Amino acid sequence: MIGLFNDCFPPIMDGVSLTTQNYAYWLHRKAGNVCVVTPKSPDARDAEEYPVYRYSSVPIPMRKPYRLGFPRINWPFHERISRLSFELVHAHFFFGSTGHADCQRTACSDCSYVSLQVPGGF
Repeated sequence: MIGLFNDCFPPIMDGVSLTTQNYAYWLHRKAGNVCVVTPKSPDARDAEEYPVYRYSSVPIPMRKPYRLGFPRINWPFHERISRLSFELVHAHFFFGSTGHADCQRTACSDCSYVSLQVPGGF
């Protein structure tokens, strides 16, 4: 499976979330085995043809609509993601997003890992 890990995904709308959505759409059409891993958003209504795995999060003060995720304390999510077999993980997250990095390490213990960290983040 190809895992696309990102700090935001629709309904949060920015260039990174839309790019991730497009990557997932086309990878699903061409390869068929892709998922998105991202923080929960109260307005999310995931209806994509590929799975979207969301984990616990809270709003980031003064950075609406972005959210800070906590995958390690969300045990049902953590159990689900650790059972998936990833061949490739692509990650795009802000530098301070250690919860997201922990989530990726759990998912990708023996796979190729491509990461883009944004220095300074928020």
